[in-house]
Amino acid sequence: MKGRRRLLFLLFLSGFTVVCLCPWLTKPPPAFSSADESSSLQRENPEGRASIDPKDFFTIDEMAKWKRYRLQKLWLHLIGLGSLLAFYFLFLLFGFNRILKEIALRLAGACSDSRLLCRTGNRFPALRTLAKLPERIFGGQEGLVVLAYTGLFVLVIRLVFFPQSFAQTFWFEHHYGLSTTSIALWLFDYAKSLLLGTIVLSFMVFGIYGLLNRVGDRWWLLLWAGVSVGIVGYAYIAPYRAHLYSNFHPLESGELRGRLEELAERQGVQIEDILVVDASRRTKKVNAYFTGSGATRRIVLFDTLVEQFTPREIVLILAHELAHRSQGGETLSYLIFSLTAFMVLSLANQALRRGSRMDRLHYSSPRDVAGLPVLFLTFFLAFEILRPANCVWKRARELEADRRSLEMVCDPDAFLGIHVKLSRLNYSDVTPHPLVVFLFYSHPPFLQRAELAQSVDCLSRGVSP
Repeated sequence: MKGRRRLLFLLFLSGFTVVCLCPWLTKPPPAFSSADESSSLQRENPEGRASIDPKDFFTIDEMAKWKRYRLQKLWLHLIGLGSLLAFYFLFLLFGFNRILKEIALRLAGACSDSRLLCRTGNRFPALRTLAKLPERIFGGQEGLVVLAYTGLFVLVIRLVFFPQSFAQTFWFEHHYGLSTTSIALWLFDYAKSLLLGTIVLSFMVFGIYGLLNRVGDRWWLLLWAGVSVGIVGYAYIAPYRAHLYSNFHPLESGELRGRLEELAERQGVQIEDILVVDASRRTKKVNAYFTGSGATRRIVLFDTLVEQFTPREIVLILAHELAHRSQGGETLSYLIFSLTAFMVLSLANQALRRGSRMDRLHYSSPRDVAGLPVLFLTFFLAFEILRPANCVWKRARELEADRRSLEMVCDPDAFLGIHVKLSRLNYSDVTPHPLVVFLFYSHPPFLQRAELAQSVDCLSRGVSP
């Protein structure tokens, strides 16, 4: 009976922590900014068909600058992927994973023999019970070794890639004038991310190797079941994760709040609150999104959005987000996530088994925590390979949400103006290469959305903006 309880605990712990570790799979898509330029946009050519030319909206210098920004950002991303891939291969081929395990063994032994920890455990029985949990689950000291190894491995990766993270997320954005964060705030955010990420990742790995130790080759099926259940619970607590980094306050009563609440009520979407986040502390970009589920569902607006855009424009942005809710997208997203997790975990299981037979990878069996880099490398490669398919699906959903938002609030001039301003504020490449769109774009490019705006005729449907 105790064995079953431990197995259920491991299943819940590993599934829930995997979901917490991968918040990017459930984060809301970027929203759209708006503009005042819509009145100057010509909607029809003499033949009665919309004619789209980006030069009608942007100057050549603007488009050149944005293309340069996006191209350099893409190169930084690709260099980052390549360097991470090289790191994993070198780490495994040179046996650093085995060396790290030896250090983890020494740390686990030192913790077990520590007099201070023993005295603390005698004084606080609850802590002593918690400290004994890894030993009870693994039947020995291996649980502490797993936790120590994970913490050390994460620390090594963070140290090695610290310069790259700084260059990508701080220096580069400041160089183009898009970031407002100070170096002190950036370092504080980085430290919080390191601490929280290490804790969550350690629990995740602990759960995975606990399952490997208890059920062997079936670990990935049980973990997949845990992940599929955990994603539902994560949707309820997701809104609180952002509070660790930013401050939120309710949107003040007034025209904007009234119109947003009216639109949500008209579409049958219940929301707990409408919040404004202090995004201007870190960026000049704009965003708006839905987060949470059930009683924790709320709308979040960047303060940069509230300050720069009119209620008419923000209502149309919210209509886009509401359209996602009316697409049945939550259920579909859940099914796709579950299917993706099934495939990735199956590949991870095969990789661990096959890798343990290769002496050059320096780990003896799938249960050996020295194989953790192989597990992470498999996750990394699998999600990168699946990225294009994921982007295709997301672009289709975004375009459908655009259509539905224009059915809710038929205001094509504001819609077109939104994406003009979005491109201007976020330095979007308005004429991206089709291959770049296919591989990396989760949203339709500007011209595709502009064509949609020019194809809408509110008068023919008896709808006014």
